[in-house]
Amino acid sequence: MNADKINKWLVLGANVGVLIGIILVVLEIRQATITTNAEMVSNHQNRWVEISLSMQNAEFAEAWAKAMQDHDELSVSEMIQVSGFLWAFIDQLHSNQRLWQLGVFVEAMPSTEQVIQGNASFFFGSEFAQSWWAENKANINPQLATILDQEIENTARSENLETYERIRERMHK
Repeated sequence: MNADKINKWLVLGANVGVLIGIILVVLEIRQATITTNAEMVSNHQNRWVEISLSMQNAEFAEAWAKAMQDHDELSVSEMIQVSGFLWAFIDQLHSNQRLWQLGVFVEAMPSTEQVIQGNASFFFGSEFAQSWWAENKANINPQLATILDQEIENTARSENLETYERIRERMHK
């Protein structure tokens, strides 16, 4: 009987040990998921910063200004630069959409639709950008393309230039 009792206690101890091990594994997986999600959000935000910083490059700023003012004067090299900038925006939209689908983003983060509504006029507020869109939208995720199409249709082809002109006027008041 003593051996039977000892055996029961050993089995109970082993089961408790297994249970504690499972709980620790679950906690480790949860912590790894939290860390991975934080890294994905951070990488996503860093790409927005990179897009913004690219505009501070004098060569790119010149190409962007030409895309707004003198799009017929854009060299092929400048068109490639501006195209890359527009693709970076599209890639960010795909990333935003994917992070929402994975459940990484929470309600505090803007939805893909909100990002499009808040940024489409900046990225597509020129004749060149809207022509670029017409040429490339077939290569975009259809759901994003539909939302972008609606926003771009409501964006004047000179919106960026008009914005900068209003800023200039405010400076001279």
